[in-house]
Amino acid sequence: MTSEKTCGPRRRETEMVQTAVVPAMHATPAERETPDAGAIIEQVITKGDLSAMQPAERARYYVQVCRSIGVNPLTQPFQYITLNNRLTLYATRGCTDQLRERRKITAHVVSRERMDDVYIVTVRVTIHPGTPDERSDEAIGAVSIGGLKGDFLANALMKAETKGKRRATLSLIGLGWLDEGEVETIPGAMVRPIDPAESSAAEGLDLPEGVRSLDVAHQAIYRRLRDEIAAADTLEELQEAWATVQAHDKLHAVVLKHLVNDKDTAKAEIQAAESAPSDALPTDETAEPF
Repeated sequence: MTSEKTCGPRRRETEMVQTAVVPAMHATPAERETPDAGAIIEQVITKGDLSAMQPAERARYYVQVCRSIGVNPLTQPFQYITLNNRLTLYATRGCTDQLRERRKITAHVVSRERMDDVYIVTVRVTIHPGTPDERSDEAIGAVSIGGLKGDFLANALMKAETKGKRRATLSLIGLGWLDEGEVETIPGAMVRPIDPAESSAAEGLDLPEGVRSLDVAHQAIYRRLRDEIAAADTLEELQEAWATVQAHDKLHAVVLKHLVNDKDTAKAEIQAAESAPSDALPTDETAEPF
């Protein structure tokens, strides 16, 4: 794949997902002190194999992966797949859809062609179009159409375009996961449903500890506002997200505290990426009262 204009992308766009293994090391002391704990962590880092993890450890890993790229873990943007005797993650349609929406990625079909019984669509995706941070990447979506007619052929043609968009999106952001459309074409690959024990263990892990103790309504408010802050890729967008926070007349003090932290973290990341300091946003001490 070729990439164009590599000027100062935001940290989340180049963040290596391998760092998402850190939460597995944040387990309880009993979990960390198991004899095979070091071997398990090594297996995840070097081989990408999650099979040796306990459900709670996989839940932590799953949530942190989602947070590291800015997608909502509650929507199950990833599923598990066993491939070459390794349990790993693959990106679902919901994952790539969220990535394009949150990061304002545009997609453009470059070409469509048929080679024998294979239909190929080349898609170019662009992030931050028209700005100094603009970057593009391309990928193909290919499907077999031999012998297909009518609705079956129409569905295959649409699938090729969708597949190209998803693969290009993952490539642009620097993620090496398989796409949902690729999984079904891999011989021997077995999709494994998310274990109910993992879903239970993951509940609330996307929230700061203080917010977890609040009722569901306050948690929902925090998630919504946090996600708006996380979606900002420029200081102007962050200012708009912060204005949405300030529009709430009555925010729980714990929610506000963590939103301020989220805003300050996002501001620091944007400024580091753009190398352009700005005093446009209030700091902890100067935040307007709610």
